Amino acid sequence: MDQEFENIDSSGQWQNLYNEIRNQSQECPYKVAKFPENRNRNRYRDVSPYDHSRVRLENSENDYINASLITMEEAQRRYILTQGPLRNTCGHFWQMIWEQRCKAVIMLNRVIEKGSEKCAQYWPSEQERDMDFSDTGFVVTLVSEDVKPNYTIRLLELRNGKTGETREIYHFNYTTWPDFGVPESPASFLNFPVAVGPKCPCLLAIPGKAEDGREGEAVFGICQTVVAGVLGNSTLTPVQAGEDLCTGDLMLLSNDENGVNRPVCSYVRVLRAGRLLESPRQAARFVSLLAQERAPVVGGGVRQEQWCSMMAFLCRNKGDCEDHATLLCSLLLGFGLDAYVCVGTKAKNIPYTWVMTCGTDGSITFWESFTAHRREARVPCSLQAQVKS
Repeated sequence: MDQEFENIDSSGQWQNLYNEIRNQSQECPYKVAKFPENRNRNRYRDVSPYDHSRVRLENSENDYINASLITMEEAQRRYILTQGPLRNTCGHFWQMIWEQRCKAVIMLNRVIEKGSEKCAQYWPSEQERDMDFSDTGFVVTLVSEDVKPNYTIRLLELRNGKTGETREIYHFNYTTWPDFGVPESPASFLNFPVAVGPKCPCLLAIPGKAEDGREGEAVFGICQTVVAGVLGNSTLTPVQAGEDLCTGDLMLLSNDENGVNRPVCSYVRVLRAGRLLESPRQAARFVSLLAQERAPVVGGGVRQEQWCSMMAFLCRNKGDCEDHATLLCSLLLGFGLDAYVCVGTKAKNIPYTWVMTCGTDGSITFWESFTAHRREARVPCSLQAQVKS
C-alpha cells in the first residue's frame, strides 16, 4: 500500500484515478431516482442512488428513498449511505431505519451550515423531546444527549406506532466538519470513531452532505474506522533499544491519567483509520504532529510512570512519548504490521519509548513517534525469538 500510494502521488495520478472511477460509475443506471414522482425526494439533482444498490422502502406505495446499501465484505459490515433528510422525507428516513434494523446513525454535518439548511431536523431537541412522523407512523424520543467539543452522542428511542414496538438508536453527530473543507485537526476526527467504536453496530445509516465529499470519500474513511476502529488488543513487548539490542525488564503495569494502575497492554488497540490515513508512514506523520508534553512529576520530585488512555490523549491533543508511541502502535497494528511498544532509555539515561515493527525476514524497524523517523535494523537469529517473546 505504501508503494502504491507513493507511485500515484509522485506521478500526479490522483485525477486520472478519479476519472477512471467516475467513468466506471457511468455504466450504472439510476432511472428510479429520476422518476417525476421522486424528484421532490432528492436533495440534489446530481446525487442519485444507483438502481442496483438503492434501499427500497417496504409496504409503501412508493418505495423510493435516496439511499444506497453498501456492503464491505472484508469488514463483514453493511452501511446505508443516504442524503441528509428533507423535511418531507424525515418519516421515510425513520421508516428505513426501522425496516433495515439499523442500530446507529452517523451524521457528519450540521443542520445549518453557512446560513443554509443542509439537513432537516429529523430528531427531537431537548426542548421538545418527541417528534411524531405521522406519514409513516413513527415516533422518535430523545433519551439522552452528551455534547462534546467536536461531536454529540444521542440515544434515541424509535417507536413503531402500528405495532407499539420500540428500539434504541444511537445518533453520532460530528459537528465541526467545515463546509467544503476538512477538519482542522486529525486528532479531533480520530477521537470521534474512538467514541463510536464501543457502540458500533452491524448496520449503520450515514446521512450526509454529498457536494463536498463527506458522503463519498470521507464517509468510507469513517466507515472503516468506526467498524474496525477500536477492536482487539495487543501484547506490548518492551525491550531496551540501544547500540546493542538486548532485552530489558518487562513492564506490566502503568498508572493512567486517573491514577488507576492498568496493564500496559490495555493502552494499545487495533485502530484502523481507513482512508483518513493511507499508509503507515502517513500514520507516523500524523502522530508526530500531535503536541509533546512531559508527564507531570508527582510526589517528591521523582517522575512516576504515567501513560494516558487513547481517549484522554486525543482529547488533550498532546502527550508524552509513551502516549505518542501507543497511538502509533495502534495505527500500525491497524495496517497489519507486527507492532510493539518498546520502553528504554536514550542518551544520558533519559527514559524513552519507541514503536518496533518486525518483518517476516527478521528485519526490524524502530519508529520515532515524535519525529516520524524510522531506523531499520536486522536482528541476529539468536535474538529474534528473544525479542518476540
